[in-house]
Amino acid sequence: MTALSQPVLADAPTPTRHSARLVQFDSLRGLAALFVVFHHACLTCWQFPAVAISPALAPWLGWLKYGHFSVTLFIVLSGFVIMRPLVSEVRSPSPRRLWRSFFQRRAFRILPPYYVALACSLALLVWFHGWKGLRFPDIVGHLLLVHDWGVGAYLSINGPMWSIPVEWHIYFLVPLVFLGWRKIGVVATTLLALVIGYAVFWLIPDPVLRDSAAPHFYAIFVLGGAAAIVASHIETGVIRAPSSPGTIVLAAGVIWAASTFIPSWDSFLQNYAWCDLTFAVFASLALVFLAIEASWLRRLLSFRPLVGLGTMSYSLYLIHGPLLGYFDGKFAGKHGIPADRKFMLLSFVAVPIILVAAYIFHRVVERPFLAWRPVSAKVPHGLDSAQVGAPSHSDAASVRATWVGNEEKPVRC
Repeated sequence: MTALSQPVLADAPTPTRHSARLVQFDSLRGLAALFVVFHHACLTCWQFPAVAISPALAPWLGWLKYGHFSVTLFIVLSGFVIMRPLVSEVRSPSPRRLWRSFFQRRAFRILPPYYVALACSLALLVWFHGWKGLRFPDIVGHLLLVHDWGVGAYLSINGPMWSIPVEWHIYFLVPLVFLGWRKIGVVATTLLALVIGYAVFWLIPDPVLRDSAAPHFYAIFVLGGAAAIVASHIETGVIRAPSSPGTIVLAAGVIWAASTFIPSWDSFLQNYAWCDLTFAVFASLALVFLAIEASWLRRLLSFRPLVGLGTMSYSLYLIHGPLLGYFDGKFAGKHGIPADRKFMLLSFVAVPIILVAAYIFHRVVERPFLAWRPVSAKVPHGLDSAQVGAPSHSDAASVRATWVGNEEKPVRC
């Protein structure tokens, strides 16, 4: 049996070195959120599902159709950042206190910006369309974070918010993943999660509900957690690093690209869940590589403006949809501007304004909650540091994918 196939034990060696804060993960999150913004600008001009980008721009903008993978990356990042510090707590004498604090921090981190953005989105809808544009089930579903499971239309009010309840529901499975690590090991837990997640996905008969609930994302979150364990074990010498990690990551990327871009667009829409899996494997390996290798890519992603973008990425994710709709309805769409020109207008006028608005929203709404810490229990650094938009489906100011202090020791699993 390999180290990863065994149940988690408590007698692991103390790490010989500690990871610095992985600010490159902040940058990845920010770039993914910005990609989502341009993806939705693209869909504003060329309607889904055809996304028939004009021939003149298709060679340059065709990749914007695949913004869905940004959410997949958010989920993998959340799994990596949230699950890694939990290994040191595997023999916690008071797990109930640990989980109580974990859920308190997650709720306080995710929900206040979400509800403020939801209120702003509702206000914009009422301003433009009056109350007749709102449906009671849609409001209830968004307020209770159950619109991903069919309570109301999941893309109503604020379309990008469909993924927030997915991430929120994933958090409630974290204790089960933790238990699986302790009892059956990381590999078995991950494989079991993949089987169950994809089985539930394909057993849901309603394709709309299948898309909104995204049960396969629960499994992808667990895969991200497994990647965090691999990175930690390589750092502490529990397992040996591969001789050419970059080649492995590149090979995984080629497999994902082949499964996604070689088939037709219609084929991708029918099989996107499998493409999510190949991308999640590629992303997980890439995160391990970024965590253990001081590469040029890691240095590039440590560029301060990119890290700053990651800091406000959750705010950007929450508010960009209604603002794009506002610019389209008030200016671009109102005057019948051709799709090509509309995209340029949204990209070079609307997007910069949205970035400024996201920064303001981050400073005024999101940032005040970043420093909040529950007094009920101490939680390992990083346990509260990921969410879909900045997230999952990311407290960029306090992200820690690291072992902090002598108390937090990686363990064999």
